[in-house]
Amino acid sequence: MNWLAIVFQVLYFPGMLLCLYALAATDLRFTMLLGTGIGLVGALLRTLSAFVAVSDPGLGYWLCMAGQVLGALAQPIFLSTPAIVAANWFPVSERDLAVTVGALFNPLGNAVGQVVPPFVVVVDGGSDDDAAGPINPADVAAPMQRLQAGVAAFLLVSFLWTMCVFKSHPPTPPSKSTADRIRNTAAARQVRHSTRASAEAIGRCLSCGKGFQRGPDLARSAAALGLFCAHAFALSLRS
Repeated sequence: MNWLAIVFQVLYFPGMLLCLYALAATDLRFTMLLGTGIGLVGALLRTLSAFVAVSDPGLGYWLCMAGQVLGALAQPIFLSTPAIVAANWFPVSERDLAVTVGALFNPLGNAVGQVVPPFVVVVDGGSDDDAAGPINPADVAAPMQRLQAGVAAFLLVSFLWTMCVFKSHPPTPPSKSTADRIRNTAAARQVRHSTRASAEAIGRCLSCGKGFQRGPDLARSAAALGLFCAHAFALSLRS
């Protein structure tokens, strides 16, 4: 089986879970940075594999596989975010078109990936016909290196653009529903962070003695739990 291609189907669900966690724990900008960063590292590994494979085909294969694994984990991020980008940046009347355009870029990229490589990776004779005889891997090393380096360069530009330009949402939300959703999301994220910090504080209180065996430990733990509940309730009122 061609695991260099199958790995994208195998890791689609884990990549989707990664995307959902990043969106819930952070924001759209960080999630896009995560996706482009993982894709860039994967492309660099594939580029390195094209050079290493000349002297060590086995190591080159596993470097290429590692790059494919990272690319497979990053792909669901870009398949899942067009609707969120449209909701954050476009008014209701333009969201359908924005989602459609964003979703079309995945099959467009697949089409480019099928069309461009045959024109870049060409043997010295200019033909890869099987009738011409077996192909020497050394003959396609340089074209493959150029192809992988080009992909890595494209992803580097994409990562730098995302880091320097891309924002989770515009300064002025395009609609009232977007403004309410952004405010509620920020409040819910603050509640989660405060809950996590309060839970850690309760754990420290419980560990400072020997469980609930002593009265002072019980009093401290009860006080911490009461403060935690009051704090979480107060934050939830903001949302």
